[in-house]
Amino acid sequence: MSFLRNGLQIRVDGCLPPASWIDLVMHPFKLLFSLLFMMLPQWITAQEAATVDTLVIGTKITAPFVLEHEDGSIHGLSIDLWRSIAWDLGTQYEMRMYDDIPALVAAVKREEVDMAVAALSITDERERDLDFTVPFYVAALQIATRKESGGPLATLKRFFSLQFIQAVGALFMIIFVFGFLMWLLERRRNPDQFGKGWYGLGAGFWWSAVTMTTVGYGDKAPVTWLGRGLAIIWMFLALIIFSGLTAAITSALTVDQLSVHVNGPDQLKDVDVGTVEGSNTVDYLAERRIRPILYATPDDALAALEEGRIEAVVYDGPILQHLLHNGQYNDLKLLPNQLQQYYYGIALPPGSVLRDTLSVHVLQKMAAPEWKDWIFKYMGRHGE
Repeated sequence: MSFLRNGLQIRVDGCLPPASWIDLVMHPFKLLFSLLFMMLPQWITAQEAATVDTLVIGTKITAPFVLEHEDGSIHGLSIDLWRSIAWDLGTQYEMRMYDDIPALVAAVKREEVDMAVAALSITDERERDLDFTVPFYVAALQIATRKESGGPLATLKRFFSLQFIQAVGALFMIIFVFGFLMWLLERRRNPDQFGKGWYGLGAGFWWSAVTMTTVGYGDKAPVTWLGRGLAIIWMFLALIIFSGLTAAITSALTVDQLSVHVNGPDQLKDVDVGTVEGSNTVDYLAERRIRPILYATPDDALAALEEGRIEAVVYDGPILQHLLHNGQYNDLKLLPNQLQQYYYGIALPPGSVLRDTLSVHVLQKMAAPEWKDWIFKYMGRHGE
């Protein structure tokens, strides 16, 4: 039922008899008092939610939005934002850590926590089950790949890799072992060639090295049956070792030339791509018929990229940017291409009375000067 007065239509939902409503319309003060009285329950509910003793905040470690100090305390872009809002509201809260995003989303949906403050992107699927504040960060999927290297310094760097140095060290150890064994077997019967002390050890090492390289100068030769038997074993074994070492060196020098350097999204279909399991990136790549290699964390994916096991990593741009900005992966770079935009927000249970209040405070914080400082602190660039 509705009434019209001075061009203003007032709708009535049957709370009072029509006669009473006519009386209220004729007396504005009574109308104002009645409206305030009807709004009182909603106002009380909102105040109770805002003044609850302790809010439970769910989160998950995801740099640079949520980072963990050595003492177990946390910080990050999302955490700094929430702490500033909580300070303004005078709200007490406790943090509850979750191992992965699906568990955090489920906790919000079941109302185990009052909200989730993390690196939680707003998607259609999540919007069906949760409420979100206005976005506090706009980002995009990006591609991390290896830097292109060339020239003599790059060649030397590939040549003297850790794996190569380890292989050479193991080879010298084997040469020394066989030289030592030959000295033990020959030093009594063949003192002229394998004498006592350091001289004899050096002679054994020399014999082992020239035998392995198939040079065989002939200045050192065993005379005992055991010594000759050891020499035969070492000759055949050295052939295998030397062939393997040659192959390893060749591989180290040519692997970079054979690798495909990814310069844009069009090349992703032709190379091995890595991403983080359970992330929205998996769906993005699947829609483009790209089957990625899944890793537990962004660090695992970037480590595989640096080692040459994959050619690119596709993941959240801010997270990749933070990891590369901190100097953990000096041989990697982030391409400027933005594949798909998405938004981060604070997630709340459906129908939460806190959403509007938090949204207002999020907008206020984003307009404040310290927001740009936080962006520069955690993202390595000035806020926009």
